[in-house]
Amino acid sequence: AGRMVFELYVDQVPKTVENFRALCTGECGVSESTDRSLHYKNTNIFRVIPGHTVVGGDISSKGDGSGGESIFGAPFEVEGTELKHDRAGVLSMEPRPSALDDPNPTPCTSQFAVTLKRCPERDGQCCVFGRLIRGFGALREIEKVATGSRQQPIQAVVVTNCGELEPGDDGVVVGADGDPFPPWPQDYPNMGDKGMEYLARVAASETIKSFGNEAFNNGDYLVASRKYTKALRYLEKNYTREAEVYQEEAEHKQSQKQHAIPTLLNLAAVQLKLGDFRGAIESCDKVHEWENMGRLQMYAEIWNPKMLYRRGMAKVMCNDFEDGITDLGRASMLEPNNSAIRKELDKGVRRMEERKQRERRAYSKMFG
Repeated sequence: AGRMVFELYVDQVPKTVENFRALCTGECGVSESTDRSLHYKNTNIFRVIPGHTVVGGDISSKGDGSGGESIFGAPFEVEGTELKHDRAGVLSMEPRPSALDDPNPTPCTSQFAVTLKRCPERDGQCCVFGRLIRGFGALREIEKVATGSRQQPIQAVVVTNCGELEPGDDGVVVGADGDPFPPWPQDYPNMGDKGMEYLARVAASETIKSFGNEAFNNGDYLVASRKYTKALRYLEKNYTREAEVYQEEAEHKQSQKQHAIPTLLNLAAVQLKLGDFRGAIESCDKVHEWENMGRLQMYAEIWNPKMLYRRGMAKVMCNDFEDGITDLGRASMLEPNNSAIRKELDKGVRRMEERKQRERRAYSKMFG
């Protein structure tokens, strides 16, 4: 879930902008010809083409891309095709499915597309009328959804609400709990992948993690899980490996590691509380990857005792007793005076023995 905010080019293509804006607000009511609501609310994103576009806006009864309607009743002519699809986040009208093979621009209805990268093949055929300014993270999440035939999402991607921002509203969504940061770092000013912008993201991640810690201490494990996941999202970074920024990126990688490990361990702890044992194992595996990133083959593997403790408990709860006991045993060797680890190790051994006894009884009845 997420919010996407678009800037509309009203000076360049006013009719197209007015059509989209009014369909967002729903102010035109119901269509006289189809008796359908002239509103994007509760419509689907009906096509997702990874690395290309996501497409929505079919307000017809089918909502599958085969229909659509403008606020003017009939389809209206393309206002202009001078603006280019030159980046991710470009908002343009969507032609009929076969229209990209047509050299002439086709009339517009309600369907729209948002680019996921530069799409020059749409230039000259689709009317660009805006750009995404908030919600790039949500856009990328939509890109990841599984699709079936005709590139339609298998699980519905729904526009649950839409409208027009009031003057002074910059579109940044913050939580009512005082967390000042939006769900995605791309939606916060001056938080990029380079220089001080990335260090600002690292600092934001620590603030977000503190909200997770507070929720955890209050027993609100679901909120804590969301905060830790969000904190990790702020730590994500695309590394270019370009020579001129090698030292800077090496420093960023080290900073990312230092902050990711404790956050992942916290996430694993809350996943155990929520009964998400597979998720806890996955978080702990990521900790182990970070701990050993860049380790030379000649050096011994690094084992984090907290990681082993939490992964061992999760594996035991998944009835993977042998591996779970191995992890807990290794953690106990690293911290021999830790009574909590010893307790979980004994519990795991006991549960494994109980299972073996049940299996022996079952076999004896089978062959007795």
